[in-house]
Amino acid sequence: MKKSNSLLKYIIVLGILILTFFIARFVYDYGMSVSLQVPISGALASYKQFHVIKHNLSELEDLKEECKKQLGENVRLADWNDIETYYREGGSIKDFIKGLKMSIREDRMEPGEVSKLREKGLLGNEYRITKDGNLRWQSGRHYFVGRHDHVKPTGFLDHANIDNYHLTLGSWFGTGGYALCYGESGSNVFSFQAILNFITKLFTILLVGFLLLIAVLLSMGILNRASE
Repeated sequence: MKKSNSLLKYIIVLGILILTFFIARFVYDYGMSVSLQVPISGALASYKQFHVIKHNLSELEDLKEECKKQLGENVRLADWNDIETYYREGGSIKDFIKGLKMSIREDRMEPGEVSKLREKGLLGNEYRITKDGNLRWQSGRHYFVGRHDHVKPTGFLDHANIDNYHLTLGSWFGTGGYALCYGESGSNVFSFQAILNFITKLFTILLVGFLLLIAVLLSMGILNRASE
């Protein structure tokens, strides 16, 4: 009977350690992902080195300068090649969309769904960017990256796409909207984000360590009672 009780306690200890490992892993992964989505000052949304800003410029005005004006000299207007490089190096398009708060196209929404998405903090479906450093296509239409979730709209003129039209490079006229900027970490404009990222990561690591410590102490207590 005593042996069976001891065996049961060992099984409980093993279960506690395994459960703690998965909880700690979840906490760590979640904490690290949150630290990548803290917007830098002036940005409406940020994911890694990509940042969304709002503007009121026409397709003929200079969004390259607008990114610098709003976010700092070391931040520029994002290029389609930046997004392709991110994806080619293993980046998740779903995380990209989520981190930058890209919504689905309004013509694919149910009535009343637009306001609900806005309440969730989602921004726009199309963010202006450049292609090979160029602001506009040959007809004067400004380049943008759009979220299409593998369904290209009928009549949509695309210049390129990623992951079977998960993201699409398009172009159009118009004034105002959103632009996607890009900046290297370590510049002055990233100081606020860097501090928040550091605090988030430090808190996450301390919390994971605390969980593991509690699990070890609890396991030791159970094992000590089992040996008595």
